[in-house]
Amino acid sequence: MLTVKDVANSNDKANIYGSIVDNYEVNDNKFQSNLEKMGIEWKIFYADDNNIYLIASNYILAENAPKTINGFSPVYDKENYPYSIYFTNVYSEYAGTADITSGLKKWNDLYCNKYDLNTNTNMRSVAYLMDTDIWNIFTGNGAEYAIGSPTLEMWIDSWNDMGYTKLYCNHISQNGYYVGVADSPNTLYQYITSEYLSNSGYDNSLYFPNQTNNNNNCYGYWLSSPAAYTELSNYLMGINESTGAIMYRCATYTDGLLGFRPIVCLSSDILLKNNENGTFSIIK
Repeated sequence: MLTVKDVANSNDKANIYGSIVDNYEVNDNKFQSNLEKMGIEWKIFYADDNNIYLIASNYILAENAPKTINGFSPVYDKENYPYSIYFTNVYSEYAGTADITSGLKKWNDLYCNKYDLNTNTNMRSVAYLMDTDIWNIFTGNGAEYAIGSPTLEMWIDSWNDMGYTKLYCNHISQNGYYVGVADSPNTLYQYITSEYLSNSGYDNSLYFPNQTNNNNNCYGYWLSSPAAYTELSNYLMGINESTGAIMYRCATYTDGLLGFRPIVCLSSDILLKNNENGTFSIIK
């Protein structure tokens, strides 16, 4: 059996992260059936001292993105771009940083600490992605909460735990995060294929589940973090699988063409059983 601290303190995270948790299911049976039809499984994405975090193994169909409390859904084109969403219809429902639950601000820690009252369009879009009251449709056995996608800080923490070429996101502007291979980067994007990094995880489906087929014109997935794009404040960070990059994408226009991969936070007292086939099972 593995506790949260066993996973968080493990020296073997490369063999834990990415493993399937074979018995995690969302609470709604009909929705669970729909996720199974999409081929969605749940993989261990990250662990800190308090919790283990699962990620959807692939993008979720856009029509399953939750509605806001007032009934608005993200914009999507079911026929041509069935996995891609953007936030024109939903961001106005949120005030920005102030609407992010205090316990979740740690995942955009650097930004939220400095700009705790930011009302930019991108932070209002982030607030939608981190609204646990609506993303609870993805909670199930052993879950504490769910959000729409990992943040940049969580994504990079997971990546760095795997031992790949180290990435940094410890520099921000008022608009959002920079990312790069240098400490305190000032670059807006970072290619992470083997052409650019000496130790690249581009072939790891935990981070890039669709790099070869551009899943129904969906070129990657959103990260729940604002981007430091200098001209406008409506850009989020995202993973572009087709180019192998962490980069900025417009949150309120169709050129985003990114989907979402929900994150599930498991309860702090969870126990995982390591199965002979390499999967894990939730015991408690």
